Amino acid sequence: MNECYSAALWAGTTLIVAWAIGSIVGHLLGAWLASWLENRAIRKEHQCVTQLMADAEAQREQYPTPADQ
Repeated sequence: MNECYSAALWAGTTLIVAWAIGSIVGHLLGAWLASWLENRAIRKEHQCVTQLMADAEAQREQYPTPADQ
């Protein structure tokens, strides 16, 4: 009986430790993924703004206004 109780206690302890480690790893992975996705969105937005600025400059060169002359 004592061996069964000890084995059950050890299994419960192992389960709690595995759950805690899994929670920590999951939290860190989620935080890293959120940060990566945010940085990816910022880079994509930066590329769009850069392209819009280049298009606007090309438009200004193609159709100059009196203020540009």
